[in-house]
Amino acid sequence: MATEIPVDDANYRVFDSLAQGWIALLNDISAKLDGSHGLTDNSTLRNFFDIYAPSNDDNDPNKYARQVAIWLSRDLGSTIAPETTLGQLKQLG
Repeated sequence: MATEIPVDDANYRVFDSLAQGWIALLNDISAKLDGSHGLTDNSTLRNFFDIYAPSNDDNDPNKYARQVAIWLSRDLGSTIAPETTLGQLKQLG
């Protein structure tokens, strides 16, 4: 019998520790970037957030992409925009 995945009242996954949640987040991002979700090196940061945080789940992928672009620009010392491709990001980091 499969182990039941714990969720909260809003059906969001819950974890026993920050470390477990962090590992799950990294695994989820990796799964979305492995090509099985249709993302390629020509996909944009915005395209990633359309999949990671879709608007039909009450998210704002445009806002998320803009905010992450700001933080990546600071961290990588390069101008990143929601239109920056995943291939371009790979070359920077």
